[in-house]
Amino acid sequence: ALKALGMIYFQMGQMDKAQYLLGEALKIDPFSTDLLCIRGGALAQMKRLDDALALFDKALSLQPDFLEALCNRATALQMLERYDEALAVFDAILAQRPDHDLSWNNRGSTLVALGRLEEALADFERALALNPILEAARSNRDRIQGMLQSAGGATPSA
Repeated sequence: ALKALGMIYFQMGQMDKAQYLLGEALKIDPFSTDLLCIRGGALAQMKRLDDALALFDKALSLQPDFLEALCNRATALQMLERYDEALAVFDAILAQRPDHDLSWNNRGSTLVALGRLEEALADFERALALNPILEAARSNRDRIQGMLQSAGGATPSA
């Protein structure tokens, strides 16, 4: 019941209540990787990124291949501007799931932050090849193509 109520508050965007209720649920089931990950997501949205990372890491210690925790961990690292670490996590995700379009897009965003625009463009293209309607990847690709064109770099692809 605590998890369900926490999820309701999470979906309503009331992260303070969500993380509290999910924390109470974790007192009952401290090894629930789902609870750890969801509470970590609520904390990340509250900008409590170090606390969120601790929960994602605990979930991953229990279930090393937990895709949601890996993705959330990488996103939190991006938010902390720890781009090299985020890139390593995206690489680990994509080694497991080369078809994970969102990770290709988010990896590309990490590369943009590192100034590696041509590599980022390739990642956005890869995301779009996997999911042609992924608007974030399309927008990112178009923005980077424009930046490269204005800098005299790579020519845009169709």
